[in-house]
Amino acid sequence: MNFKTEESTPGRVAVHRVVGEEAGAFFLKGDNVPEGDGPVKPDRILGIVSRIERDGRPVRLARGRGGAAAVAKMSRSGLLDRLLAALRRAARRRRCGV
Repeated sequence: MNFKTEESTPGRVAVHRVVGEEAGAFFLKGDNVPEGDGPVKPDRILGIVSRIERDGRPVRLARGRGGAAAVAKMSRSGLLDRLLAALRRAARRRRCGV
């Protein structure tokens, strides 16, 4: 997920994995950090990364069963639906200039 970082680093964006959701906020964790981010509210979410390229070639996001299993788990738990709903709301707010 692509999101705006805390106000302490204005203008910076990051891409981290969703590891949980609670009370309308998402908990994210980067691959190269030991601890996750605090709660990220939907208004800081910019989008979902669906493709990565390295040297002009696509890099697969869900390698092997681990990636597919993570998506399946998010779907079964309802997290994927809540995440997509939050992204739609954020997109509507951006279109409306809110």
